Amino acid sequence: MKKSLCVLLLLSALSLCASAQPKSFGLRMGPGLEISYQHIVNTKQFVEFDAGVLGYSEYPGFRLSASYDFNILRTSLFKGDVTMFIGPGLSLGMYDKSFFTAGFLIQYGLSYDFPRAPLSLAVDTRPCLWINEDGVSMRFKSMMPMFSVRWKF
Repeated sequence: MKKSLCVLLLLSALSLCASAQPKSFGLRMGPGLEISYQHIVNTKQFVEFDAGVLGYSEYPGFRLSASYDFNILRTSLFKGDVTMFIGPGLSLGMYDKSFFTAGFLIQYGLSYDFPRAPLSLAVDTRPCLWINEDGVSMRFKSMMPMFSVRWKF
């Protein structure tokens, strides 16, 4: 039931974002692997949705995350755009095959958009305050940087 509700919420959020705004789709890699989707709201804001597996601990699992990010600095480098961003978000997941967890996250990082190719590279991290059956915890392994490669369309 929990899995179905999570999938339904994710699909609803994605359908609300479907409009003529620029989008990007790709992979977010690091201590885990996630499929990543970004929807550009305007030149200063974007929404990011990620779904993937956790691979950095002895407790394997999966995670769904959504964040609303703000571009706080934009400059040019080698004719491409470099953007620094930060934003709040939520994360839901399951680990060790039976433990449900939820969390509040802050995502921050840097991205580079290539000038002549529909490609974007990013490095970011997501400190998260987790709430689960054991109470509230801060896992520092969730703060490890992740590398993203996205195709813009």
